[in-house]
Amino acid sequence: LRVKPQLADRIGETWERDLQGRRSVGVMIRAHESAHVLTKEGSPPEWFYARMREMRSAYPDVAFYLSTDSKVVEKEVRTEFGEVGLLAGKSRFNSPEGTRCRL
Repeated sequence: LRVKPQLADRIGETWERDLQGRRSVGVMIRAHESAHVLTKEGSPPEWFYARMREMRSAYPDVAFYLSTDSKVVEKEVRTEFGEVGLLAGKSRFNSPEGTRCRL
């Protein structure tokens, strides 16, 4: 599958702005109120935060790219870890425009 050109452009811009030339780790935290209960129980945000702290301890210059469906998680990560790479211009949660790709 190929992403739409508009999304590919946004991904490239995010890389250039926030991550290029830096040691980086991608973190995907699913915590939206509609997320499956097993997802929330099996991988709570706090687990990711603890692991991110470990990474920062070992590599103080590490940059994080955050993919999340939760504004609360986004705010918590920014508060504790500073600026993180985030894809700008997201679509509404679980919307058709946010889930389309082209073949």
